[in-house]
Amino acid sequence: MQPEDACVRVVAGAADDVPGLIVDRFGRLVVSSDYNPAGPGEALMAALEATFPGRSILLRWRGKEGDQALALRWGGIPATEQIVAVEDGLRFEIRTDPRHDFGLFLDGRMARSRVRALAGGGLVLNLFSYACGLGVAARAGGARDVVNVDPERSYLRWGRRNAALNGTDFRVVPDTAQAFLRRWRRRAERGAAEHFDVVVADPPAFGVGRGDDRVLRKFWPELLESIAALQPAHAVLLCNDKAYRGYEDFETTVQAALGNAYDVTAVHHGREILGRDPARRDPWYDPPRVLQARRR
Repeated sequence: MQPEDACVRVVAGAADDVPGLIVDRFGRLVVSSDYNPAGPGEALMAALEATFPGRSILLRWRGKEGDQALALRWGGIPATEQIVAVEDGLRFEIRTDPRHDFGLFLDGRMARSRVRALAGGGLVLNLFSYACGLGVAARAGGARDVVNVDPERSYLRWGRRNAALNGTDFRVVPDTAQAFLRRWRRRAERGAAEHFDVVVADPPAFGVGRGDDRVLRKFWPELLESIAALQPAHAVLLCNDKAYRGYEDFETTVQAALGNAYDVTAVHHGREILGRDPARRDPWYDPPRVLQARRR
């Protein structure tokens, strides 16, 4: 039995016999996302309210194939602006405005766990940090400090609130990962750059900024080149961009970019994210690929 304030994936799409349907519980908030245009969609509300009495429920569904935006409907119990939910003993502020994606992606759980295991005593660089969930995990693992980089100051303030919820703090840098890395490389040429022991990158599918920086797959080569220049002991990389170099060979691409100095291995999601039958591939939903690169 999970605690009332736990973060839990309740339904994991095809692996739980409902292709395209992801149901996540963030403590008192339940979010149902139906990515299958032929799925039950709005008709799920009655079943969800019966299954989760006393909780706020947000239903999201795709109206028709090709629509990128999800339709939204709240259930009968109003949601407070923010709540606190717990994952693996860490507390996170969950916000209930869907435009902010709630502050924690549950399918990043194994990445947070891996970063937590690797961070002890190190200086961690957390690129594309959003609400700094990976930064919180790093500090919980004993990182001496974390530098969180994101262009949205509101997300960095959110991240520092997450840190405070766990009795810690870290640095935040309001900038794009692209600009930060280019500036770091200029400093490195002068011998004035910090050395990071662990580098984490969890970019959105299309990146941020203008021009080629906006479509992230055009930035991946530069990102990987910069990570090789940083020479961390470990890097943890997440990829949501299915268009980048044929998604399936992401591991091969990263290994080639980082070269013989690194061993690159996949970090596998557990059943708590992939559902009862992890071997079943969902045509509508795929969790991010997660890789760890270890310096030899």
